[in-house]
Amino acid sequence: MGGNRELAERFIASLEARDWDAWAGLLHPDVVYEIPQSRERIRGRDRYLRFNQDYPGDWHLRPKVTIADERHAVVWFEWRLDGRNDDAMAFFEFAGGLITRVTDFWPEPYEPPPGREHLVERWLQPRAELGEDVTEVLVDRSGSYCGRRRRPDSVELTPPFRLPPAGLRPSAGGGRVTEDHHEPDRTQAAAVSPAPLVAVSGQVWFAGVMSTAASFRSRLVAREPLYGAWSVIPSPLSVRLLAAAGVDYVVMDLQHGGAVEADLPAMTSAIRLAGAVPVARVRYAHAADIGRALDLGCEGVIVPNVESAAQARQVAGAVRYPPAGYRSAGGVLAVTEPFCLVMAESADAVADLDATLAVDGVDGVYVGPNDLSRSLGCNLDLDDPVLNGALQRVWAACAAAGKPVGVHASDGTTARRHREAGCTILTTAVDGVAITRDAAAQLSRARA
Repeated sequence: MGGNRELAERFIASLEARDWDAWAGLLHPDVVYEIPQSRERIRGRDRYLRFNQDYPGDWHLRPKVTIADERHAVVWFEWRLDGRNDDAMAFFEFAGGLITRVTDFWPEPYEPPPGREHLVERWLQPRAELGEDVTEVLVDRSGSYCGRRRRPDSVELTPPFRLPPAGLRPSAGGGRVTEDHHEPDRTQAAAVSPAPLVAVSGQVWFAGVMSTAASFRSRLVAREPLYGAWSVIPSPLSVRLLAAAGVDYVVMDLQHGGAVEADLPAMTSAIRLAGAVPVARVRYAHAADIGRALDLGCEGVIVPNVESAAQARQVAGAVRYPPAGYRSAGGVLAVTEPFCLVMAESADAVADLDATLAVDGVDGVYVGPNDLSRSLGCNLDLDDPVLNGALQRVWAACAAAGKPVGVHASDGTTARRHREAGCTILTTAVDGVAITRDAAAQLSRARA
């Protein structure tokens, strides 16, 4: 493992030194280099060498963290180009003491600059037969299918480096990486926003490896449809399976579910590694609850029990750093721009909704129909005239304010009904409900 770690570090060092002979000597002649964010692939050492020798601008690399096992390595490094700094990650595969594959992940997708078309392959355009949500198809030079892009911020491919929900386990070499053996088309990789290594209960988690926070937030505020799942089971395995289903977000329910704050670093990492955004429904509309969820890896919060615009102002301030808010800085897994959704789940909240939506920092509304129906004194039935009238009021207010809205659901049929009503935050499944529902259905079939 020390050998692969050293190879990865020498790779970065020789690039920084422009020592091309030393750098090329680390590579297998048939090395493959991929950049999923720009949809580019380079095959062969000679082309890869030319790509780096010809790369324009004053660029530099500074490694931050390296971890490796007997087959893989990953380096989190700072990339500086013409005075601009970005964090990025390089994933490596090895065979016979040489690097056989390198995959770079950058903070955001981008279009590659002109002038390198002679060295690279680009991924092709959609094939409708692969699914309605597939936007691009990845093929090799022979035209053979080898991957697909399912959403603007998610690519399905066979990566050079994968992590299971168990995370990165400590070892003398700085962390052992275990491989994941899920089928390739269940794996999603997205834009990178690296974060530090964090020790939790004897395990080490590489948090933030595949964050989609920036693109998710832009889609949220643009009111694009976002599909998600809800978790009440306090398990990294459960949330990873939810995320791997292809959803945009997974909500960990700290109010009514089994998870507690200590579970968040592991669960948020598992969600990111499967290509979704981790969100928390916090316990209460209190600054401490909100800040802890964000500091421990959540990229946004859903805040319950918000009854008025005045309370929403306090909630929004707890999400944002000064001068926009009053949140304390220093969270080890905190993202730069978290989002804030306030829950409308009472008659008072609906009555003051216009003022709440006008609060700077309130990014949208999430309706809890169960509590709302209790507050209104009506049945939990979307066709109940009292509940339906309140929902219509919420939808109209959010549309007028230009802010996204969601209504909680636990099945796709209900989520679709909400989408047709104008909702764009669409929870489609709850893990506990889904397990019970499917188990009961399978039992019924077996007994029939």
